[in-house]
Amino acid sequence: QQNALAIAMGLVTMLGATSDEANENVTQLLLQLCSLDEGKRLAIAKAGAIQKLVLQLRAKSTKAQELAAAAIAMLTSDSTHGEANCAECASAGAVKPLVALLESQSFEAQAFAAAVISDLTRNSRECQEAVAQAEGVEPLIGLLTTGFNAECKAEAAGALWSLSTSGKAQQTSISDKGAIEPLVTLLSDVNPRCRARAAG
Repeated sequence: QQNALAIAMGLVTMLGATSDEANENVTQLLLQLCSLDEGKRLAIAKAGAIQKLVLQLRAKSTKAQELAAAAIAMLTSDSTHGEANCAECASAGAVKPLVALLESQSFEAQAFAAAVISDLTRNSRECQEAVAQAEGVEPLIGLLTTGFNAECKAEAAGALWSLSTSGKAQQTSISDKGAIEPLVTLLSDVNPRCRARAAG
């Protein structure tokens, strides 16, 4: 665990220090470390990666944005520490850049951003309100029909369901913005994950 923390701290120290290309390479390494196990993800979060990754969401490089969103998604979905990582992510101001990424030229970035928004809003009324205020509902609904692949559509559906748990007012707002028809359509999608997410 100490070795993992030392490696994570070394990588996190390099994040944001140089060019977008260098940040892309470092974030790739962080993603590889994240994918190994829960202990590595904990080490990365403890090393202060989340705040720097949130900053990277605003990078000029689309690839750097995409990789940052991917790394954050792995941290916020962690089965043990995901909730704490979500809180840190929200505190670091992730909502606005994540909403912006929903309309990114990178389809992968769109999917990762929707996944993180789903995680952030699942148990947080504050994050639900922040996404609504950032006008994130409309692009999520748009992804239900225009998403490049099933993964993108599934993550968007998951995010909308997370947002809808805030209460009737938000449910009505999501419905009024046109979410029902594309969600119903996804219930018949050939992809089982799309069907599951559309069903809530």
